[in-house]
Amino acid sequence: LGLAALFMGILFLIEWKARRIPGPLVVVVLSILVMTLTDLHERGVEIIGDIPPGLAMPQVPDVVASDVRALLPLVLGLFIVSFVESTSMGRMFQHKYGYKMDPEQELVALGSTNIVVGFFQGFPVSGSFSRTLLNDHIGARTQLSGLMVSVIVIVVVMFFTDAFYYMPEVVLAVLIIVAVYKLVDFRTHHRIRMLSPMEFYITMCSLGGVLVFGVLQGVLIGVIISFLVVNYRISSPHIAVLGRVPGTDHFTDIKRHPDNETFPGVMVVRVDAPLIFANSHVVKDTVIEMVDTEPSVHSVVMDLQTSPMLDITAAEMLVELDEALEERGVDLRLAEAIGDVQDMLLAAGVTKVTGPVDHEHDLQDVVLGVSDERAE
Repeated sequence: LGLAALFMGILFLIEWKARRIPGPLVVVVLSILVMTLTDLHERGVEIIGDIPPGLAMPQVPDVVASDVRALLPLVLGLFIVSFVESTSMGRMFQHKYGYKMDPEQELVALGSTNIVVGFFQGFPVSGSFSRTLLNDHIGARTQLSGLMVSVIVIVVVMFFTDAFYYMPEVVLAVLIIVAVYKLVDFRTHHRIRMLSPMEFYITMCSLGGVLVFGVLQGVLIGVIISFLVVNYRISSPHIAVLGRVPGTDHFTDIKRHPDNETFPGVMVVRVDAPLIFANSHVVKDTVIEMVDTEPSVHSVVMDLQTSPMLDITAAEMLVELDEALEERGVDLRLAEAIGDVQDMLLAAGVTKVTGPVDHEHDLQDVVLGVSDERAE
């Protein structure tokens, strides 16, 4: 701990007073000198020790089917972590330096690099948080830095591994900690907590998973919780009753805008989610419950412009909803469906029972149409 505090203090001091001096290089050299000239390694301070020199010669991996089955779960986990790690760093630095990152290009780079590495018995390759931050910390800005590092690593591995024998392992941790501390943005976390508490809790769960179980487990925890939250939001969608904004043809949520105009006997509803199997029964039950609480309703108009997707289960639900409403003497009409949803409604035969849905008739046209029909 003493050495860690000392070298961390030196790094912060150099960054504060002399930013042009390569602090990490100074700390590495200084730590090696300290360990070489003292007997601290004999008192329990861990050092790197022997590093086998040379490079592995390329060869075709000896992989059998049983190896594939055994490694597949681990490979999938490594893929998730590698891709998330690489794209996360790319997104962070694209905002910082104003360039555009292509996730597909990153995926191709990761895949092709790992194929080559496989012939050299290397470890899986990904964009590293620690090394990327360290690169940025020392002032690297282009791919040339990666090329220079590769050349230096090859030369060191071939001829100078003995120079790092006495380097304390704690210095490696110090270099990464000092580089990573800038990544912790408390202002951003506070903003997330204020704007979306749920996303803040997901962030904290992921962070806790990383600290307690490891990077892979932490990322998986974050992915699983995010999936559950998204699934909950889709399966429990907000269903709004709409009214027309006075003097316009726009319809908005009556709860938010109580001064909106309503049409006697016509209930206009909007589902703020895709209509899929996960929420179809909820939508059906909720609309029926709304109608049952308003005996004067003779027509229900469903605004579909906030539903970008409709699957076969939801299409069948609309037919069942029409039948349930018809038993109550209530008509069902659909409006403002986007092209893909229109195609599904037509293919599933929903329009045969609810009437046509096209862009020639907007929501107001449909609402006025059912009002006029009942008036006649």
